Amino acid sequence: MSEAGSVDSEHSRLLDDETSRADYSGRRGSVHSLDKSNKADVLEICELTEEGERFDTLTSATLAWRDVHASTETYTKAPWCSNKLGKYLCQDILKRVSGLVEPGQFVSILGPSGAGKTTMLKTAAMIRMENVKVTGTIQVNGWPIESSQMSLISSYVDKDDHFFGELTVRETFMFHANLRLDRRQRLAKRTEKVEEVIEKLGLKSCENSLVGKARIGLGCISGGERKLLSIGLEMLTDPLILFIDEPTLNVEYFEAENVVRTIASLASVNRTVLMTMSHPSSEDYSHFDRVCLMAEGNIAFLGTSEDAVKHFENLGRPCPVLHNPADHFIKELTIKKETQIEDIGKIESFTNYYKDSDHYRRMDEGISYTAKINTVKPNIISRKVLTASFVEQVKENLKSGYIVAKRSLPDGSQQVIQTVAVGLILALGFFHTKNDQQVAQNKAGLLFFFVTFLAFCWSHASTSLIPQQFPVVQRDYKRGIYGAFPYLLTTIVMACPFEHVLVGIQLIFFYFFTGLHISLAAFFNCYFISISVVWVSSSVRIFCGSVMKTVDAAGSLLLAITVPSFLLGGLYQNDNTTPYWFMPFKYLSWIRYAWNAMMVNEFRNVDHIECDVQEISCQFNNGSEVLSFYGIENNIWLPNIVANLSLGLGMCLLAWFSLWWRLRK
Repeated sequence: MSEAGSVDSEHSRLLDDETSRADYSGRRGSVHSLDKSNKADVLEICELTEEGERFDTLTSATLAWRDVHASTETYTKAPWCSNKLGKYLCQDILKRVSGLVEPGQFVSILGPSGAGKTTMLKTAAMIRMENVKVTGTIQVNGWPIESSQMSLISSYVDKDDHFFGELTVRETFMFHANLRLDRRQRLAKRTEKVEEVIEKLGLKSCENSLVGKARIGLGCISGGERKLLSIGLEMLTDPLILFIDEPTLNVEYFEAENVVRTIASLASVNRTVLMTMSHPSSEDYSHFDRVCLMAEGNIAFLGTSEDAVKHFENLGRPCPVLHNPADHFIKELTIKKETQIEDIGKIESFTNYYKDSDHYRRMDEGISYTAKINTVKPNIISRKVLTASFVEQVKENLKSGYIVAKRSLPDGSQQVIQTVAVGLILALGFFHTKNDQQVAQNKAGLLFFFVTFLAFCWSHASTSLIPQQFPVVQRDYKRGIYGAFPYLLTTIVMACPFEHVLVGIQLIFFYFFTGLHISLAAFFNCYFISISVVWVSSSVRIFCGSVMKTVDAAGSLLLAITVPSFLLGGLYQNDNTTPYWFMPFKYLSWIRYAWNAMMVNEFRNVDHIECDVQEISCQFNNGSEVLSFYGIENNIWLPNIVANLSLGLGMCLLAWFSLWWRLRK
C-alpha cells in the first residue's frame, strides 16, 4: 500500500488540476489518468515489469522521444577545386524535438513539404536512414530501447505499396501469415487471423481480386484497398505501435476518408498510432485524436486537434470559419519564396511559443513520469526464432511463385508465337540441307544462329523480373519474412518448365526439317544442349537483375556480358587462333560451348561428304575434317555441356551473393 501511495502522490503532483489531467490523458483512455481503473493499470504494469516482462507480451506501449536531432552531411566540391579539396555541408532535418504518444491515441504529423515529417516518423520507429545521423532518446513505456527491440512491438507501413500483382488479396494475406506468424500455430489458426484482419479492414468484398492488374475472371483492387492491404499485412502481428507514412498518397478523395477512419478504429483498441499526412481533408482531420504540427524540423504544436485550433487563435492566427484546420495550419507553416525571411521568423516564433506553453510542459512532464514509474528494464527475447524456418520459406515462396507463374502464362503467348515463327523460318530457310561441300558454311551457320537465338532470346525474356520485384523482396527481407536464397530459388525453378517446353516446340521445327542428322540419340543430345544454353542465359539474366537497380541498367549489363560470348562463339574466329589476351573470355563463352557441342552432335557421325566432280578439289571428305577446320574437339559432354552447366551454377551463386549483399545493405 505504501508503494501505491507513493505512485499516486507523484502522479497527483504532476497532474495537479483537472484541466491538465483531461489534456494529458487525451481523448482516448490513458494509463496516466487519475481514475481508479487506470491507477490499477499503472500498478499492474509496474508489477509486470518488475518481473521482467518481455516487450512482445505487453498489452500497450507509450511512445516518447526526447531531444531528438537528425542531420545529414553532404560532401560538396567547388568546380575549381582538386579532387582532394572539398567540404561537408551539414543540414539539420530535426532540431532537438520531443514528443509523447500514448496507447489508444491516433496522432497525425502534419506540415508542409520538407518539414521533416517522414524523418520524424522513421526516427520514432528507429528505422535506419542512409547518411542521416540521429541523436536523442526513443523510449517505450519509459525504457530507452534499440531498433531491434522496437521491431518486436511495432510495424511500419511505407508510403509506397509493393506487392506481387499476380496474387489475390487473400493469397497475399496467407503468404505473409504463413511466414510471419508463430510457426507453431496450426494452419486453421493462421487462417482465422487472416479472416479477422480482412473483416476488420473491410476487405472482404475484394479478397479474391488481384492486387495488380486485372485478368479474365479476376478484378483488381483500388488504390485505397491497396493501402488497407499494406496496413493489414502489418496488423497480422498485432503491433502495439503502428507507424504509417502517407496512407492517402495516390488514393482517390472518396477513398481517403475511409482509409483514415479505418486507421482511427485501429487506435481505439489501445494501440498507439503515429502517421504522417500531407493534405488531410476536414473529414480526415475530424478523426485525429492529436496532431503534431511540424515546420523546418521543429515541432510547432503537439496536442489534441481541438487544442491546435485554440493554440493558433492565441498566436493571432485563427482558423477562418468553415475552413479546413489542417489546410490553415499547413499554410501558416509554409515558407514562401517571396517572403522567406519573414516566414522563417514567424515559424521560429511559433516554435518558441509552443515550448513556453502548458501543452509542452505537460508533455515533458509526461515523458518524465512515464520513465519514473517504469524503472525495471524488461528481458527482451527476439521473436525471430518463432517465425518460418528456411524450409517453410522455400515452400511458401515456391507456392506463391507457382501461382504467379501460372497467371503470367497469358503474357507468354507472345513468346510462344515468336518461338514457333523462328522455328518455321529456320525450317523453310534451311529445308533439307545436303551434306555437300557447302555443308560447313550452311550447317555451321544454321547451328550458330539457333544457339545465338536461344542465348539472346532467353537472356532478355525476363531481365526485368528481379528489378521490378526488388522493392517487394527488400521490404520482406527487412521484416525477416524470407531470405534472398528462397526467393532466388523460386525465380529459377518457376522459369524452367515454361522455357523447356518452348525449347522443345522450337526444336521440333528446327531439327526435323533442316536436314540435320536424324536419330533419337542425336535429337535428345540437341535438346540437352539447347537446355544448357537456356540455363546459362537465364542465370546470366538473373545475375544482371540481382546486381542492377533498374531494368535499363540490367539490360545494359546483360548486353555487355552476352556480346563477347557471341563474338567468341567460334564461328567468326577459329578456336585455334584466339589471341592469348582473349583466352579467359573464350572459356566463359556459353555460346561457344553450346555451338561446339551442336557441331560435334551433327558431324561426328558423318562419314562421307559429297564432292562435285567439276570441282578441282574437295575441302571436306567427312565430318571430322569439318570439326578440325573449326578447331572443335570431338566430344559433346566434356567440356561443352558440363562447362555450361557449371557456368549456369556459378552465375546463380553470384546472383545470390549480389542479391543478398544488396538486401543486407
